[in-house]
Amino acid sequence: MVVQKEFDLTVGLSEDKEAVVSYSDLTPEYSTISLNLVIDRRRYLQALLNKKLLWSAPCWVGVLTISVGYGYFKMADYFRYVPLQELISNNNFRYELISTMILAGMVFSVFFALSALKTEYLRADADKLVDESEKAFGFDLKAYSNLPVNTVDEYKALPKSKKNDKELELLENGKNSQIVIYRETPIAVISLVVDKDPTQTNDSSYIIRIQSFGIRRVYVKSGIMKELLIWALFRTRAIVEDLNASEVLVLCDLYSFEKDVIPAFQELTFKKINSSPLKDWLLGGIYGVTKDTWAIGLLADVQDGSSKEAEPIDSKATDGGLRKRN
Repeated sequence: MVVQKEFDLTVGLSEDKEAVVSYSDLTPEYSTISLNLVIDRRRYLQALLNKKLLWSAPCWVGVLTISVGYGYFKMADYFRYVPLQELISNNNFRYELISTMILAGMVFSVFFALSALKTEYLRADADKLVDESEKAFGFDLKAYSNLPVNTVDEYKALPKSKKNDKELELLENGKNSQIVIYRETPIAVISLVVDKDPTQTNDSSYIIRIQSFGIRRVYVKSGIMKELLIWALFRTRAIVEDLNASEVLVLCDLYSFEKDVIPAFQELTFKKINSSPLKDWLLGGIYGVTKDTWAIGLLADVQDGSSKEAEPIDSKATDGGLRKRN
């Protein structure tokens, strides 16, 4: 088995390394860091959702309503009978004012605790990926990391006695994942999974799902998400050619609060085709959090230069002979 390259996501990048960005398919030696990037992203979703909940109107309406109501009950008489200039020097008034402020803090803490409980499932789901890596990459990453070499060419060069078709097939899965490396350290990863389109009757329609992605948090605002998506579309072009597919739908599921990456999807003309409120009464009911499916449809040109239209498409073709659906 190959030796895993170890990287710590809590440690900044070494400034001694050259500031060069490079790209690589997923290889067995990068299995651990790739999984860690995805898990870190999933854990970060909890922080994003907590932020949305705590700074939303329902939270502050609740805090202010309870606090102001309590304050009015306790301090209304002071404003009615005590001159304003004497209020601050009134010990009883100051006591009630401090009590109201403490109550406001306690109410906010209750909202914070409730939010943390409601969003804990995001962290739990992220931690499960350690043993369920197929959900993030579409194949068993633990078995992948135990392969004897890093590339298909290296594997083919092995003695026949050390090769088998299953290992080769597993190794080839790395082509559907891309790693961005900066200062010799992986900072982002994206993984695709290919499947037949169940909504189409022909055998040349496929779905390519962006199964997972992960970005070091400090680089999310750098525009790296757009780079990952551009690679995903170019990889889709290659898959279209390999499978001789007539049309491909590229999908990605995102939560409505993932405002840090949604603009990148919109910029590349992904469209939201489905939106489902979370089943939780608080998250989906009161706060309106949804899980959305973003998609872009691609049609492959046939040899005579025409295109097979499953839906209305733009008149302009993208690079590589693909056309984008509206």
